[in-house]
Amino acid sequence: MTTGELKPDMMAQLCGLSGLAVSLFIQPHEYDGKDAVEVTSETESKTQGQRLRGVLYRLWEHRQKNEDKDNLISFADYYKNKTEEIITFLKTKLPPMD
Repeated sequence: MTTGELKPDMMAQLCGLSGLAVSLFIQPHEYDGKDAVEVTSETESKTQGQRLRGVLYRLWEHRQKNEDKDNLISFADYYKNKTEEIITFLKTKLPPMD
């Protein structure tokens, strides 16, 4: 298999997709459109819960680097405290129960 060399603007567009979920279509030069095969990925994007946990982990990492050594806590404790703060905040937004 061979491919032509990409021009700089095309390479920039391709590199701009780094880290994004994309679809890719490969077509031979002499493609007649028959017998197309779709290959799907078994990987799915992260759930909202996974994304939230990832962001909280990054915040915890940052805190670990900048916090006094006596005030360091485990990620499990930090995660529990922060999610409890989020839950408590959201509960204040609920209408009163009848």
